[in-house]
Formats: sequence, C-alpha cells, structure tokens
Amino acid sequence: MAAPLRVVTASADIAERENRDLPGFVDEPAEEERFTRLVPVYSLEAAAGLWGPENAPEEIGWAEPAGVSIKPGMLIARVRGQSMEPKIKDGSWNLFRPCPHGSREGRIVLVQFNSRCDLENGGRFTVKKYHSAKSVTEEGWRHEQIELLPLNPDYDPIIVAPHEGPEMVVVGEWVSLIQ
Repeated sequence: MAAPLRVVTASADIAERENRDLPGFVDEPAEEERFTRLVPVYSLEAAAGLWGPENAPEEIGWAEPAGVSIKPGMLIARVRGQSMEPKIKDGSWNLFRPCPHGSREGRIVLVQFNSRCDLENGGRFTVKKYHSAKSVTEEGWRHEQIELLPLNPDYDPIIVAPHEGPEMVVVGEWVSLIQ
C-alpha cells in the first residue's frame, strides 16, 4: 500500500466513542481474522469537499466489510462532506484498497496531502475522482495538471499545482460504502 499510515492501538474507550456506529467493530481481533474476515479501521476522516483537517491517522480497531473479498492493505475510514454524494454519503464509513498499478484515471481515490513534506506523520485527506492531463516527451510522460473531481456538481474540483504533486500521495482506491 502506498499509504504511510501509522499503526497505533488506541484505548478501548476512544475506539468505542469514535466507532460505536460502525457495524461489527472489534478493538483487538484474533490474528487469524486480520485481513481474512476483518479490515483495520483508522481514525482518518477524509473530506468530501476540500482537504480535511491536518491529522495523523491511527489504527483504532477492525471491522468486517460484508460482501467483499478482503485483501491485505485494505482499510476503513470515515468520509465527511457532500462533494461525493450521492455515491459516498456524508459521515459514512468506507472501504479502500491499495491502488492497483497503472493509471488512476477516473478512479475514486483517497488522497493525502502534506505541505510539511512529512507523509509518515499524517496530513490532510480528501476523497475525489482522479483526473490528470499528461504530456509525452522523448524522456517519457509527465503530469501537466492533476484534478481531484467531486461527483456532486455543487462542488468545485481541487486543482493540484505542479509544485504540490510531490506532497500528494494516493493512499487507496474507494471500494464501497460500509455504512
């Protein structure tokens, strides 16, 4: 997974308070249930709007995403905002997987941005549909422009400036709504 999310076990009272609405939430599952039946839940809240607040996500428990083939690297995170409605609802829990190799064009992605260039210690997150305009030269290709597009027409895209590209990481691809 391209995601440099930290894995830190939170206390049961924090997990209970923050995740009581997530079906099947478990604080500490048996080792054999991890990435077979259960997926880690992170304290990450991604904005469906502009960029979310600066935070350093931590693993706070595990949950079972029904009807999905579970693979290593998957994670569950909450999405806040309305820019991805009606597909992704405000306040919903969502399942993400590592982005497959190749083009991200047209995929709904979880993106991390950190203006301090320290991706391992968190940043600001958003969920958007990925679009990039590329140019091809003799040396290869390069991004001319990256746009992070909302699904809701009431919201504007996020235009990623060329100098911001190195500070942006696609953490994962959206799989499904959990709740």
